[in-house]
Amino acid sequence: MTRMESSKTAGDTAAGTIAPANDASATETLANDPVFEQVRDAVAEIGRAHDNARLDRMLEALERPIVFVDLETTGGSALTDRITEIGIVEVSRYGVDTWTSLVDPERDIPLFVQELTGISNEMVRGQPVFAALAPALAARLQGRLFVAHNARFDYGFLQQSFERAGLIFEADMLCTVQLSRKLFPDAGKHGLSAIVERYALEPLGRHRALADADLVWQFWQIIHAHHSTQTIRQAVQSLTRRPGEPVATPRRPRAKTGKAE
Repeated sequence: MTRMESSKTAGDTAAGTIAPANDASATETLANDPVFEQVRDAVAEIGRAHDNARLDRMLEALERPIVFVDLETTGGSALTDRITEIGIVEVSRYGVDTWTSLVDPERDIPLFVQELTGISNEMVRGQPVFAALAPALAARLQGRLFVAHNARFDYGFLQQSFERAGLIFEADMLCTVQLSRKLFPDAGKHGLSAIVERYALEPLGRHRALADADLVWQFWQIIHAHHSTQTIRQAVQSLTRRPGEPVATPRRPRAKTGKAE
């Protein structure tokens, strides 16, 4: 990109933040994972390919930085299951930045989840536990608009994980499922798979955190190609949930992993 763009892994901190002294484990190299390496490189390549006047205008119009977040987990309960992978695409006026890390859940990953995500027990063994990543991750998310597909799932898992690590996590949260329903009311389905097919997005893989976070970022660009900045801003303002506000939407049935397709 003409603006700053980089791909980061565990242990890198957002500009201007200081990594905690006890965060050494977060700097360990990720497991030898060809899928991870391919996705990370491809996200950066797509970001460069999409560098155009429309993207520049969209970045310049941002009122605040946005983080597109996706998690992979051992199951669907934020109380009893644990995170196995975190993927973040951060977008600001300065450009697009990516960060990802495998996470040791300190428990076995169910076989069906391993088959779905491709993340095995061997891959996460020896990776940073969430508590080691928490301080730097909190700094990375602080002050950003938290955007995810079925955002309550990802937000809830992070909130519980931060709490277990002794930190309080709160952020303004926007769900792109709700945003899709509001801006594309005639579309029959609003799951991520349906959106990928409808708008011919470029999936770099599925059920890997950075790849799915990148799909949400691609969808965000599609939204800006179909609607005016004013329309999008009004929709975002009406749907953004701020800390302490009740969730107005009813709980929907989830797949076994807790994420909609």
